[in-house]
Amino acid sequence: MLRYVCIAIIVLLTACQSDDRVREANPEESQPTAVRSFNPGSLVGHHYFMDEQHSYLGFKIKYFGYSPVRGRFDVFDGTLFYDPEYPAATSATVFIDVSSIHTGQERRDEDLLREDTWFDAVDHPYISFYSTEAIPYENGSFDLIGEITVKGISRMDTLSFDRPTDISRDWAENEQVDFSGKMTIDRQDFEVFG
Repeated sequence: MLRYVCIAIIVLLTACQSDDRVREANPEESQPTAVRSFNPGSLVGHHYFMDEQHSYLGFKIKYFGYSPVRGRFDVFDGTLFYDPEYPAATSATVFIDVSSIHTGQERRDEDLLREDTWFDAVDHPYISFYSTEAIPYENGSFDLIGEITVKGISRMDTLSFDRPTDISRDWAENEQVDFSGKMTIDRQDFEVFG
C-alpha cells in the first residue's frame, strides 16, 4: 500500500499579494510606495501573504491502497518572503487548520478529524511549516527546506516551488504573484495511520 500523502501545496501561495495592502489599511503608518511595473525585478524584498480568495491547498492519498482520494484544506494562512535578486533569502511560513479538511464525503471528513489514527484535530488542530533554508535553481524554481509539524510530530522536509509568475494586478489593483509548490510526505512518519 502506498503510504504517501501528497500535501500538494498546489498553488499554495497562488495569488499572493504584497503586504503593502495591509500597511495601507492603517493611514497613520502608510508610506508612499513607488509605482511598480510588471517586472519580476520589482518584487525585490517583499513579504507576500496568501490570498484566501485565490489560493488552494490540496492533497492526494491512496484510500485503502486503491484509487486516489483528493481533498483540500479550506482554512489556512501563510506568508512568503521572496526576492528575485537573492532567491536564497526566500522563506515561508504556513499554518493549516486541520478541521477545515474537505474530501467531498462528510462522514470520511469526520473520521479523519476525530480518530487518533488519523489527524486527531481535537489534540492537534494545526499543521505547520516553517522554512529554514532556500535552494534556488537557475530556471527560477526553488526548494524550501523546513520543519513540517503534523499531530505534534515535527520533521524536516522539502517544499518545492515552480518559478513564480510575474507581477499582475487583481480587480482592486493589488499586486499579486502566483507561487505553486508541493511536498510529498510519508504520513506514517506523523502517526497518521488510518
